Amino acid sequence: MSRARVDVTEPGRYRRPLAAMSRFLDGLDAAHPPVPAGARVLAALGPKMLDLAAARARGAHPYLVTPQHTRLSREALGDGALVLPEQTVILCGGRDEARVDEHRAAGTDHVALQALAPGQGAFPRERWRRFTALL
Repeated sequence: MSRARVDVTEPGRYRRPLAAMSRFLDGLDAAHPPVPAGARVLAALGPKMLDLAAARARGAHPYLVTPQHTRLSREALGDGALVLPEQTVILCGGRDEARVDEHRAAGTDHVALQALAPGQGAFPRERWRRFTALL
């Protein structure tokens, strides 16, 4: 059982994101065996990419978005699709300053948390422990 290599980019050449993603998905469909739409989640921000995610994937993983965008994503994708936004987390004075609950209220299935703090190493275990306790 071999997988076909799917390569839709050329170094140094700009590709329109929607067209490039469509070609990439075409390659996944043509692979042997094909990658089923139910096993795909697209990095989707704009309305056209969200429409593509609704038609050809299980959901969307928007990055660096607000809870309002999460609500729009849920509306565009419908109730059966996955909406999986990323939320940057900075340890602060209190729980009221976090936005995770707002993403949940907007219809997310999961929120990917990225912990940021100045002056710490690349692997933020202590930050993860601290904000996990707040959730």
